[in-house]
Amino acid sequence: MRISTSQFYQSGLNAILDQQNGLNKTQGQIATGLKVTKPSDDPIATISIINLEQEIALTNRYITNSDLASAALAIEETSLQSFTNILQRVRELILTGGNINYGDSERNSLAVEMTELQNQLVGLANFKTSSGDYLFSGNKIDVEPFTATATGGFQYNGDQGERNIQISTSTQISLNDSGYDLFQNIFNGNGDFVSLDNSANTGTGVISEGNVFNRPAYIQDTYTIDIVDLGAGVRGYNVTGAASGAVITNATFVEGGDITFNGVNLNISGAPAIGDTFTLEPSTRQDIFATVENAIAALQTSVSDPAAAAQVNNALQRALIDLDQGMEHIGTIHAEVGTRLNVIANQTLINNDFIINSRITLSKVRDLDLAEAITDLNLRKIGLEAAQSSFVRIQNLSLFNFLR
Repeated sequence: MRISTSQFYQSGLNAILDQQNGLNKTQGQIATGLKVTKPSDDPIATISIINLEQEIALTNRYITNSDLASAALAIEETSLQSFTNILQRVRELILTGGNINYGDSERNSLAVEMTELQNQLVGLANFKTSSGDYLFSGNKIDVEPFTATATGGFQYNGDQGERNIQISTSTQISLNDSGYDLFQNIFNGNGDFVSLDNSANTGTGVISEGNVFNRPAYIQDTYTIDIVDLGAGVRGYNVTGAASGAVITNATFVEGGDITFNGVNLNISGAPAIGDTFTLEPSTRQDIFATVENAIAALQTSVSDPAAAAQVNNALQRALIDLDQGMEHIGTIHAEVGTRLNVIANQTLINNDFIINSRITLSKVRDLDLAEAITDLNLRKIGLEAAQSSFVRIQNLSLFNFLR
């Protein structure tokens, strides 16, 4: 096969250009520190690089979200702890107000302090973050959650919305709890029913909280307990349900003794008078501020006789029961906030580990082995010099050099 002079030239030139391109590519890799600088360098590796970079960027976004969520929940946790501390002081004042040796002036002093505590509670419920958003107004972050009404008490102006944020591909965390869920969605009494005395009672009977001890036997109804005369100076009681009808008839009353019916157990201490009545009503939702106001009203009630003292004791006991129910409810949500913070902390560790491992993998695919690249550069340099040297020799060859 014949090889023309032009073929010799083109072949030598191509060899030089190939070595130059290889040398230039290796120089570029060393300058950038990257093995793959453009998709054509390695299309398969490029796809892996793009996917890894996207996953790392997304996970970094999740870590940022986690930081935001942690900050928001830490503020809520602190606020709820302060709220609980104040409620604990309210509880102490209620217990103190039940001291039989206290007169109207002492109880009024307790009411004054409790009113200040109530103001602090409302202030915490209307807490604003550093960004100016209301913490407990749901999604209505620019609306003050609780405002006083003209008829007394407080109304909730927010909504029940929760603001969620993504902290992983499969995990969302709530940034907040609404004021309704925290401070209003609370059942009074023991959660099943409320034990009430009648304001017209003339005796000194104080009804207990009571409890449902047999859930299958419990029939929710409004029950009335009437103290009746069984004759010969013996007091008895009847229990009647608004829907259930007569439940107990002419049972002997024993002070502090158990009164049991339809799965319910309670007692009445003190000395109720014939004709006194007590009521069990199904529990309803009552906000924590109303509970504190009821306690304040009880402390402000003037006591002029034993019957009035019994009514104050009933009111304070009822406020204490409602307060405990509210504190338990708020404590449950407080614990949930702590759980969410733990979830965020654990997920942040997982996200950080994922980024570390992904960067290691990305480095293996994308980053340059400098020692290997320098060796390759030297080899390509030698190859280029050899190609150039051989081309110089070949270009001077011609058949006419051998003709005389």
